[in-house]
Amino acid sequence: MPIELSCPSCGQSLRLADNQAGMQARCPQCQHVFVAPGGTASAASPAGTTEHWRVRTPTNETYGPVTRPELNTWVAEGRLNDRCQLLREGSDRWQPAAEVFPVLQNAGGAGPYSSPASVAAAPLPGKVQAVRVMMIVGGAIALLTAVSVMIASACLWLVYIYGFILGIMAIVRGSNMTTDRRRPTAIAVMQIVNIINCDIVNVVLGIIELVFLNDPECREYFK
Repeated sequence: MPIELSCPSCGQSLRLADNQAGMQARCPQCQHVFVAPGGTASAASPAGTTEHWRVRTPTNETYGPVTRPELNTWVAEGRLNDRCQLLREGSDRWQPAAEVFPVLQNAGGAGPYSSPASVAAAPLPGKVQAVRVMMIVGGAIALLTAVSVMIASACLWLVYIYGFILGIMAIVRGSNMTTDRRRPTAIAVMQIVNIINCDIVNVVLGIIELVFLNDPECREYFK
């Protein structure tokens, strides 16, 4: 039996097929996305389990893992469209987002779209946040040290160039840590190596970062 309801946003009368119960639907009048009554949005999940997904955007950025309810919210807010791809935890096949959310079919990428990164990011785990801060601070110190060595040596001690490279890489990597979940071990090692520029601070920071990166909290985040 068809599902008759009103759009929760504009009040437009709608009729949906009964097999759309519990699925995402879009109002043709106001384009509001909502979940049709009569089922659950994650009916395909075994009872008592939570689906986790990863998202690949049209610009090839990857986010996640996120839960199915979070994906529902992103769809409703226009942060996913039919050009995105989804990967369910435990699977090795990326699916077009429209396979998981039929409401995105025939959207043609139309309408406002913003990356999931524009959603307020969840707080980072404590030790991950500490690594992020130490990496950004270490990058700034590496740049200042490189300038000092360059001036003091009249540009003759060319290893100051390494300090500039480290500074830029550490600041960029630390700033992107909320979305880039690759382990930043290489940057921590580079900070230690900056002892060649007499940068004691980065040696200490690099050692602490390596210790934190081997903590279970960080290993879970950077897997």
